[in-house]
Amino acid sequence: MTPIRGVGGVLGAVVVCVAVSGCGSVASSPTSSTPAVGDSPVAGWLPTAPASEPTASAALLSAGQLAEFQERFGQTVTLAVVPLDGGAATSTPEMGSTYAWSTAKPLIIARLLADVGGPSGLTAQQRQLIAASLSYSDNEAAAELHRQLVAKYGSVQGAADAMGALLARAGDTETEVSTVGRSTYSTYGQTRWSATAQAEFMAALARGCVLEPVATQFLLGEMGQVDPSQRWGLGTIDAVAFKGGWGPDPDGAYLVRQMGLVTAPNGNQYAVAIIAHPASGSFEGGQELTSAAAAWLAENVTTAPAATAC
Repeated sequence: MTPIRGVGGVLGAVVVCVAVSGCGSVASSPTSSTPAVGDSPVAGWLPTAPASEPTASAALLSAGQLAEFQERFGQTVTLAVVPLDGGAATSTPEMGSTYAWSTAKPLIIARLLADVGGPSGLTAQQRQLIAASLSYSDNEAAAELHRQLVAKYGSVQGAADAMGALLARAGDTETEVSTVGRSTYSTYGQTRWSATAQAEFMAALARGCVLEPVATQFLLGEMGQVDPSQRWGLGTIDAVAFKGGWGPDPDGAYLVRQMGLVTAPNGNQYAVAIIAHPASGSFEGGQELTSAAAAWLAENVTTAPAATAC
C-alpha cells in the first residue's frame, strides 16, 4: 500500500487527527456553528506493510487489569480495545444494551465514500453534511446522507445491507444494521453494535481494511473536527479520531458510548470502544463514566504494537 501523506505532521502509522465526540439522540445536538469544510487539520500515513500472517501480539490489557476495571466500574461500563497489528480484541463482558445511536454515523459516511469513489467524488453539499454529522453530530445532516443511501439502494433495507457490507470488510458478520426506528429516533441509530465489534471496526478502518487510503484519511480527518463542547470521555485523553453517541433505552435510562483511536505512551495507536450505563440513568452520568473509563485507560495501556495494513 502506498503511503498517503496528509496535511500536517506524522503521528504514527495510522491516519490521525485531534478529535472529540459527537452526540446521539435526535433532540441532543447542541447549537454551534459548523466548522469550515475541508481537509483534516492533522493527518499522517496509513500502515504500509501488510501482516504476513495473523499475529499473536500481547494483549493491550492484562487479565488482572480487566479484573481491576470491572471491580471499579461494575456493570456500568463495557470496555473493548484492539491493537492495530491484526491482533485480537481484549474486552470486559458486555453489560446492558448496545444501541449504536450516533456512532452509526461514520458507517453511513463510509458507505457514501465507498460509493462515490472517495472524497473527490463528493459534492459540496455532501461535504457540508459530513462535516456537520461528525463535528457536532447534527442528526438531520446524517439523516439526509442516509436518505441518499436509501435512494441509491432502493430501500431502507438495501441501505442497511450496503452498510453491513462494510462491517463485513472489518470481519463483522454478526452485527445487523437496524431498519426499524423507535419513537422519533433513526433506524440506523437502533443498531445493536457491541463494544468489541465496534472497536474491531475502528481498528479495521484505521488499518485500511474498510475503505481505500484516501477515503480512510478523509473520514478519520473529519472525525477530528468536532465541536469543543463535546470533548468528554475519550476527548479528555486526547484521543485521535473518535465519535460518540447517546440516547435513552426503552426504559428511559441513558446509554452513552464512544468509539475511536487512542495513542499509547509508546506512540502507537489502538482502537477502543466504551459503552456506559450510568446508575443515575442520565446523560450527564454517562459523560462522567466515559471520562472516568478513558482516564483509567490512559493510565493502564502503556504500550501498543505498531500498526500493519490489511
